[in-house]
Amino acid sequence: MVGLLLFLVVLVAAIVALGLFGYGCGAVTRRGPAVRAVAALLGAVAAAAYALGGVCLGLTVLDATDGGADSAPMRPCRVAGPERANHVVDYEVEFVPLGFTCVVEDSGGEDYGVGDEAVPHELNLVAFGSGAAAVGAGLAGAYAKRRRAGVRAGSSE
Repeated sequence: MVGLLLFLVVLVAAIVALGLFGYGCGAVTRRGPAVRAVAALLGAVAAAAYALGGVCLGLTVLDATDGGADSAPMRPCRVAGPERANHVVDYEVEFVPLGFTCVVEDSGGEDYGVGDEAVPHELNLVAFGSGAAAVGAGLAGAYAKRRRAGVRAGSSE
C-alpha cells in the first residue's frame, strides 16, 4: 500500500514540476514581471527534487519488502549494525520530510532512521529551500502586481 502511495506522490510531483517548468519558461519569454517566472521555476525545482526523493524512498521500500534469501533483517535497516538490525520488526515512511525509519520491537523510543541510505538529505533541503523561495517570490510578485494596480488607479483620478 505504501508503494502505491509513493508512486502517486512521485507521479503528482513530476506532473507539477513539468507544469511549473512550462509555465516558468513561457513567463520568461513574455513581457511582464520576471518574479512570476522565477517563482514558477523555483517551484518546478522543488517539485522535481521531491519527486526524485520519492523515487529514492520507493526504492528503499521495495528493498525492505523484498522477501526471500537475505531478507531478514531488512536490508535498509542494516546500516546501524547487526545488534540493532536483528530487533527490527517494521518500518515507517515519512513524507515530510522524506525519510525511512526502522521500528525496533519494544524500542521505548529507540527507533532509528537510515539517514542518507534512503533519501539523501540534500534532496529534502533542495525541495524545501526552493519551495520556500518559490512561495516568497510568488508573494513578491503578487505584491508588485497589487502595487502597480494601485499606482495605475491613483494616476487616472
